[in-house]
Amino acid sequence: MIDFRLGNLYGLTGELEKALSSYDIALTYCDQDTGLWQNQGKTAWDLKQYGVAAESFLRAYELNSKKEPTLLFYTAVAWMYADQKEVALGVLEKLLADTADSAQDEWLETYTNLCIEQKQADRALEHLSRWHTYFESRQTFWRLQALVHIQLHEYEKGAANLKVLAAFGSLKTADKKLLADLLLQINIPLEAVKLYEELLTQKPDDHQLYEK
Repeated sequence: MIDFRLGNLYGLTGELEKALSSYDIALTYCDQDTGLWQNQGKTAWDLKQYGVAAESFLRAYELNSKKEPTLLFYTAVAWMYADQKEVALGVLEKLLADTADSAQDEWLETYTNLCIEQKQADRALEHLSRWHTYFESRQTFWRLQALVHIQLHEYEKGAANLKVLAAFGSLKTADKKLLADLLLQINIPLEAVKLYEELLTQKPDDHQLYEK
């Protein structure tokens, strides 16, 4: 307990190396305290020791009686920064599968974007399809699924997903332009023209839009 308190005080005064050392000592005597692991994870993160942070957050999650899902998300992000992105993907898949319809949009976005970054769009699509019933009521799901289809050069399916997104309400400018470009790509120019005309009312001086 003394080392735990000492670590907290070092953290408050910005002496992060000493704080991390104090937490490490405390954990040799008491390795079942979820708060202690969480504090060590945060301090390691601030020191950019991302591998240590990931392992600490994971241990905090395992010991947490409520299995607080945010801790698992922190674990995944720390693994990403530690350049262990394949491990991070596995953690995010577990997180999204376990939390289902209570998952946060940020978690789904992080997973999908990481898959795309790792050139594993097919993996993202497989899991998004599996989680369809959990997320079909969310705008984020349809936007992300559209981006994945585009990465796989499935432009018709990408456009179809953006049309579903449009059913939720007015598309954001970037999404509207993307849909127009896709419609042009798949030879549906009349629909594309309507969207370009709408975009031109917002950006009347955009020469690229006029050309399209």
